[in-house]
Amino acid sequence: MIEHRPPRPTDGFSLAALVTGILGTGPVAFALGAIGLHRTGRAQTAGRGFAIAGIVLGGLQMLATSIAVAWIVGTAVAGVSLLGRLPADPFGTSTGSTTIDDLTAGDCFDSGDDDGLHGTVERTACADTHDGEVLEVVTLPDGTYPGEAELETYAEDHCRSDASTAVDDAGLDPDDFEYGYYYPLEQDWADGSRLLQCTIHGWEGDLQGSVLDGDAAVTS
Repeated sequence: MIEHRPPRPTDGFSLAALVTGILGTGPVAFALGAIGLHRTGRAQTAGRGFAIAGIVLGGLQMLATSIAVAWIVGTAVAGVSLLGRLPADPFGTSTGSTTIDDLTAGDCFDSGDDDGLHGTVERTACADTHDGEVLEVVTLPDGTYPGEAELETYAEDHCRSDASTAVDDAGLDPDDFEYGYYYPLEQDWADGSRLLQCTIHGWEGDLQGSVLDGDAAVTS
């Protein structure tokens, strides 16, 4: 006698894993596939292949999602990092009268009558002729006003080194340039100013271009 056995029913979880995997529901397909694989392993229902397919599709979709998220986050972090390194006015379009404290490294300017001291300057585009460029802004420590002589001594040493490094890095002729600085006067110090700006200027003419960008030239 030939024994006849009715076909095993297809496991619903396994079938659902395949369908959701095709539909791109990653984690759902993976979870349903794992359940279906366990259920079909007991040989009570069919559909083991459906369960495996759901697991594979779900796993691939989750992997692709993870890679996409990592790329987006990495791009965003890189964008923020780059933004933090840009000068306040990267295209040099913001010009006009301002205080020296408002300038940052890479800003170009025309000096006022109080050259070498704290005061008002004219911000200019570096592509235009200008008196000087800010190389570094140093925040001085709090405390009582150290006096102009001490500030000048510190500025001389620090800003001379800044200028030498900037000119060397740009491959320019050091004989064409001279350093300068702006430091707070006693009243500025009392008003909260603690910034020392190291600057660079043309020795016998105005500047055109940026020393920090390496394209500066001295005009006659």
